[in-house]
Amino acid sequence: EGSCSRATSVHPAHEPQASMTPRFPAGATGAVGLAALALLLNPAAALPEQAHLSLTRRVDELRLVWVSGTKGGDPTISYKQAGGAQQSVTGTSRTYTIDQLCAAPANEAANFEDPGQINTATMTGLVPGQRVWFTYGTTVDGYANSTAVPGLPANATSANIVILADMGRASASIDQLAHEVETTSVVLFPGDLSYAMGRKGLWADWFRMVEPVFKRVPLQTGCGNHDVLQLQGAERFWPPWGSYEFDSGTQGECGVPFQHLMAMDGGDSPSGERTINNNWTSLDLPGVAHVITLSTEHNFTQGSAQAKWLLSDLAAVNRTRTPWVLVQFHRPMYDSTFNALLPEEGATRAILEPVLEAGGADLVLTGHVHDYQSMHCRVYNGTCRSGAAPVGRPVMLVGGGGKTSGVRAWMDEPAWLAARTNGLGYARFQPRNGSVALWQWVFNTNGTVFDQHWIERPVHSAARAARAAGETDAPAADANPAALEAWRRARVAAWMRSERDTAGDLGSGLPVAEARAAAVKGAGMAAERGEIIDPTPLFDAWGL
Repeated sequence: EGSCSRATSVHPAHEPQASMTPRFPAGATGAVGLAALALLLNPAAALPEQAHLSLTRRVDELRLVWVSGTKGGDPTISYKQAGGAQQSVTGTSRTYTIDQLCAAPANEAANFEDPGQINTATMTGLVPGQRVWFTYGTTVDGYANSTAVPGLPANATSANIVILADMGRASASIDQLAHEVETTSVVLFPGDLSYAMGRKGLWADWFRMVEPVFKRVPLQTGCGNHDVLQLQGAERFWPPWGSYEFDSGTQGECGVPFQHLMAMDGGDSPSGERTINNNWTSLDLPGVAHVITLSTEHNFTQGSAQAKWLLSDLAAVNRTRTPWVLVQFHRPMYDSTFNALLPEEGATRAILEPVLEAGGADLVLTGHVHDYQSMHCRVYNGTCRSGAAPVGRPVMLVGGGGKTSGVRAWMDEPAWLAARTNGLGYARFQPRNGSVALWQWVFNTNGTVFDQHWIERPVHSAARAARAAGETDAPAADANPAALEAWRRARVAAWMRSERDTAGDLGSGLPVAEARAAAVKGAGMAAERGEIIDPTPLFDAWGL
C-alpha cells in the first residue's frame, strides 16, 4: 500500500478530437507500447475506470483517483493547458483486502470483490480559468482517452458550486448534472455516497456511474454514516446522545473502501509531506470561499482532535482572499421532519454552533435526512436573527440527492423554514461577489428550479442594519473585508459574552484555554503562508 515508482514513458494528453479511438503515444516503446498493443488486440482488457477529480489545498492543483483492473503498473497522468507545455507526473497506488474489513456481511467471501489497484496522481502548476486536457493510466492496463476539464474557477463571479448528498445508486442527479459540467466549479458532497453497505461490487458500480461527471468536475466529499460508521478502536465514536450505535452504517466495511477510494487533501505534515484526510479538511477557492469539511462520524466534541483543528482552521481564514466561509458535514443541526426529535440533532447544534458562530461561518450544508430544507434567515439556537448583531447563518439540508429510503414525515413548519420538499435533486451556490450569492434547489428529473433566493453574508446585512440604526462606528456594508471582519468579531464577542451560560465558558462547555491556544495556532498557520493575522480580535470574539 502506498507504493510509488517512476514511469519510463508517458501517454500524451490531447485536445479533444472527433475520433473516440483510444490514443497511445506515437512510437511508444517499452511497457506503455506493450500495453497499447495488448489493448488493441484485446478490447476487453481492463482500461482505467472510476476516475474522479478533487481539489487540493494548493490552488493550482487538481488530483485524480482512478482504478486499474491489473495490479503492478506505474500510475501516470499526462496533462496540458492551452499554450502550455506537456507535463506528466507519476502517482502512488494502493488497494485493500478482505482482511481489512471488520465484520459481516462485508468481510464474507461471497460479498467481497477485489477493488483492483487504486491510483492517485496530482496535476500541478495549473492556471485558473484555463481548460485542462489530461489522460491517465498505468504501464500495464494502458491509458484512458483524453479528458477536457473546464478548469479551476478564476474568481467569484465565475464560480458555481453544486451541493449533493445522500445519493446512492439512483442516477438521476448525476444524469442531470452531466448537462452542467462546463459551468460547475466544484461539487460539495456532505456524505453518504454509494450506500454499498458491504454488498459486492457496489462501490465500483457507484464510481462508474458518476465518472462522466466527476472526472471533469472536482468532487469534495465529506463522510456520512453509510461511508465510515462502525469504526473500530480509538476512532469509534458512539456518543450516548446519538443514534450511532443503532444506525445501519456500513455493514462491516468500517470505512475501508471509502478511505481508499477518496483522496481529500489533508495539507502538509510537520515534515512537509503531503497528507490525505477524508474525514476533516479545508481548502480555498481563491476570491470565492474557504470550504471546511467536518465529520460527524468521528469525535467532534470539545477537546477532540477534530474540534481543535476546526478552531485553528477558522482562526486562519483570510477574508480578503476568501470572503465566504462554507462548512459541510453530514448529520444535521436543523430539520423540520420528525427526525428532529432525536437528541443528536440538538447535541450537534449545541457542540458546533458556538464555534461556527465565533469563527464566522456564513453557510452550513448538511445531509443525512433524505429531503431538502432551506432557511430564509440567519439562525442561531433555533431562532431567526436580524438587526445589527452579525449572528447566525443559513443552514441548508441537502439530503435529497437520490436515496429515497428513510424519508421522514414533516412536522409543523418552523419559523426559519423557506422551502422543503421530498423532490430529489441538488443545490447550486453561485456567489456574485464577496457579499451576495444566489441559492437554488434543482429537481433532478428535468432541471426545474424548485427553490431560489439570495443569501447575504451575515456581516453585510448586520452592518447595513447598524448603519440604518444610526451607529456611526459601523462599517459600510461594502467596506473592505478586513474592516468588516474586525467589526464582526467585536460585535459577536459582546453578544457571546451576554449569551454565555457560565464565566470562563464559551457556551456548550468550550474551554477558554483551548480556544486561545487554537487561535494562536491558527495565526501561526496563516503566517507560514506569508499572511499576517492577529489572533487578538479572535480572542475578543470568543470573549477571552
